[in-house]
Amino acid sequence: EAAWGLANLSSQSELTATLMRANVVPLLVTFARSESDGVRMQALWTLANLAVHPEFRQEIARERTIPALLDSFRDPAPGTHHSLTQAARALSNLVVTSENRAETMAHVGGEAILRCALSESNEVQQAVARVIVNLSYEVGVAMQLVSAGALPVVASLLGSDCDSVQQEATWMAVNFS
Repeated sequence: EAAWGLANLSSQSELTATLMRANVVPLLVTFARSESDGVRMQALWTLANLAVHPEFRQEIARERTIPALLDSFRDPAPGTHHSLTQAARALSNLVVTSENRAETMAHVGGEAILRCALSESNEVQQAVARVIVNLSYEVGVAMQLVSAGALPVVASLLGSDCDSVQQEATWMAVNFS
């Protein structure tokens, strides 16, 4: 219930600073590693909502949030696509900064992220593709992703029957070119 309540509160932009002052991020990182998919999903949703705000991205990342998010990508359990989508939303918001891109790649996030981009869920594909777009904005990171196998992923996503997935894949291709 606490994770659900925080997710609801975090959807209101005017409450973001209050939540951050209340130091909710360490609790959310703990919840993001919960055995309960419902708790995990709500915590990840809240982190994604908070990370939308540029002024809090580094503060959120300092709480070891990126390794917790990458845990969702390493070995996603069947039926957890909602949690993976929210983890991708949170990570895509955080990796718009160079420091967070570097941390993500230092945790060997590239290969796990690329693997998840090939999910059967269009929702997951779109969210994970946005992570890859934001990561590959920087040339050095883009080259690391290419070395990790990004180009076959781009080709696969370009062939998707979902327009929003194709759009994200197009941006990926642009960043890799």
